[in-house]
Amino acid sequence: MKAVVFDKIGSPLDVLRLAPVPIPEIADNEVLVKMISASINPRLSVHSESVPGTEETSFPGAEQIAGNAGAGVIAKAGKKVLLKPGTLVAFYYYNAWAEYAAIRTFAVADVFRLFCSDFYC
Repeated sequence: MKAVVFDKIGSPLDVLRLAPVPIPEIADNEVLVKMISASINPRLSVHSESVPGTEETSFPGAEQIAGNAGAGVIAKAGKKVLLKPGTLVAFYYYNAWAEYAAIRTFAVADVFRLFCSDFYC
């Protein structure tokens, strides 16, 4: 799959790039979300321009996938997850700027259950 990644500190225009990365594996308490949309958040520059409390200029040995909020459809659910594949979800978590994201269930909201009730939907 493709994702927007960075591996060093700097301006988003200078450090973000599109790169191939593996589709993430999920744990028992995670869902694999096929992304539909992901927000562009001004706080991204905080994450790509600094490592809090340090003078670091790179992330040793690891690319970071950018983005921290999005929406999509569950492609796969872990063994301890009640949500089913095909469920439309929104989340605030990390690694959102990718074709797929592994998201822990505490950060996922079922869009229809969140916004609909028996009366309205």
